[in-house]
Amino acid sequence: MSVRITVIPCIAAVWYLSACDGSPTGPAVPASEAEIVAVLTGSQWMRAGLSITPGFDINADGRVITDLFAEEPACAHDDVFTMKADGTWMNDEGPTKCDVDAPQVGTGTWTLNATHDSLYTDDDSDPDPQVAKIAVLNPSGLSLVAVSTDWPDGQARTQTFTWRAK
Repeated sequence: MSVRITVIPCIAAVWYLSACDGSPTGPAVPASEAEIVAVLTGSQWMRAGLSITPGFDINADGRVITDLFAEEPACAHDDVFTMKADGTWMNDEGPTKCDVDAPQVGTGTWTLNATHDSLYTDDDSDPDPQVAKIAVLNPSGLSLVAVSTDWPDGQARTQTFTWRAK
């Protein structure tokens, strides 16, 4: 059953992000660096999903979770992420901040790898870059996939981050 729960949201996210007005949308990711940069910087992005495979018992309550987005508080879902052509990004916490003492806006830098299929980001508070493969990128949506072993059990998990254009 957990396989079905994991696969269906991922398929639905890819379908949702690649759908527009019913017409063909072309490749999942633009071919050239210039096109990729234009799409990344041409929208403000709002998170629409965050999932992990295999799931994890995050709350130590016996419940294995694959949909992290559903577990987050609503205040995390109104953030607006903007990437700029100069290689910087900013994340505005939106009207409802999760931590009233945290800054309203976080910033950092971003770059593409040499083959333009992965995105490197870092933020001003943590200079270690994060890397994720670009799975879907079009004017309506962005989906990044990363593998992480930064889990308490040390197991590698695939994380899928999904945004929709604001």
